[in-house]
Amino acid sequence: MSNDIIRIKSAKLLAGDTTTQASIINVLDNNRLIVEAAQKTQAHAPLINACLKLYETAQQKGLGEFDMISVIKSFETIQ
Repeated sequence: MSNDIIRIKSAKLLAGDTTTQASIINVLDNNRLIVEAAQKTQAHAPLINACLKLYETAQQKGLGEFDMISVIKSFETIQ
């Protein structure tokens, strides 16, 4: 894992540390901007659309103020 963000977030996830470095709300805002830009340029961007839905689900679950790693909780009710 050569990416600093992956190392930092992996350690936070394993420790159960959801203190905010980049909140779900912040990441969701950025996702929306990227989706909007992709739509304006007619770029095919299925991964960012999937991310947008995932972060929207996390915010709907009340996780908006928590760190972006809390998005994993969006999967807890998926069976």
